[in-house]
Amino acid sequence: MRPYKLKELRQTKQHEEAIIRRVKQNLSQNRPKRRILAPVLAAVVTAAALVFVFLQYSGGTVREQSARGYTILHVFEQVDGNGAAYSELFKEFDHQDLRRLKYFKPVPLTEFLNANNAMIPDIIEPFNKSNAEVLAVNDGMQTELQFSFRNGEEYMVISVAKHFMNSLYPDFLADLTEDAVGNRVEQEMLDETTPLIHQIRTTNSALAYRYFTFDDEKNEMNVTQTTANELYTYYNGAIYHVGYNIEGNHEEVVSYVKEFILQNNLQEVGLEHNLMGEQEHAKGGKSMLMGAAILIGGLIFAAVLTKGIGKRKKRIIWGITTMLVIAPLLSWLIGMSYAIYEGDGFAGIGVMLILLPPLFLAGLVILLIGIFKKETN
Repeated sequence: MRPYKLKELRQTKQHEEAIIRRVKQNLSQNRPKRRILAPVLAAVVTAAALVFVFLQYSGGTVREQSARGYTILHVFEQVDGNGAAYSELFKEFDHQDLRRLKYFKPVPLTEFLNANNAMIPDIIEPFNKSNAEVLAVNDGMQTELQFSFRNGEEYMVISVAKHFMNSLYPDFLADLTEDAVGNRVEQEMLDETTPLIHQIRTTNSALAYRYFTFDDEKNEMNVTQTTANELYTYYNGAIYHVGYNIEGNHEEVVSYVKEFILQNNLQEVGLEHNLMGEQEHAKGGKSMLMGAAILIGGLIFAAVLTKGIGKRKKRIIWGITTMLVIAPLLSWLIGMSYAIYEGDGFAGIGVMLILLPPLFLAGLVILLIGIFKKETN
């Protein structure tokens, strides 16, 4: 071996530095990039799952609260039916004839009173509580109760319907001395300020009196039309409509009706039952399940679509997914859950409006980075 070559072999420092630079360069090039898409995907899917759990919990809580807060309908069994009972004389003011109702099979009066801790005055003769019945109808928001007392051909039917507006207009009552067919109309006074309209049959004709009856054979509710003496008033947020046909002194009936209206505790028991809200809640739950399924499906599709492709295309796909799938659906799911929890739709809308813009903006930023940033080797 020649001397100069041996000298070159002994001077290894330069070669070592070159090898070190090469190794560092290779390490830098081969260092695994931090994967952030997988954690983001997992976080979003987990958030959606938590929304589901939260929805189910809050939904169950709402239903339990509803069952505890509104007991008045839980003693009844819902049945088919048709028609609405109303006062012919006052239908232009209270619009009770326009209702679309759900119907509930009658139960014995004593059962209803015991189940709801309800109180009414003792019934007058010739009626008694043992054969009296109570039925209910509901227009989606408010419940009407009908108390039916019967003794042979004699009967008295008292309906109590929650209503938001007083239908006893002074201008109408001022000239009201007879009905459309000539029967006498008297104005009793329930208290110092509340009139009790008494419609008394004094001619051979009469306006139709309508009340609910139950058909046992068909197991459905119907509206029966007949003629009767009627009483009508609006008191403590409810319409009281009474039809009766008895022998003897009418003043005793009027006195009992006044006592019934002033002494019952039906308002405390609760005449409001939001069946419409319960239906909307059930529909909302199904919609949220569908929305969450679409969200998770979109995330899985995006994850599969971006597997093994370049960062630029990956950012574009995830940006579009975030803007069009994650932002609207996730903000809607969280907003709806919060609305159910608070019992306030506007609160849910507020949460949606807070969450949607930043999520959409994040997707837009990811998309723009993918479009304009050049892919590096």
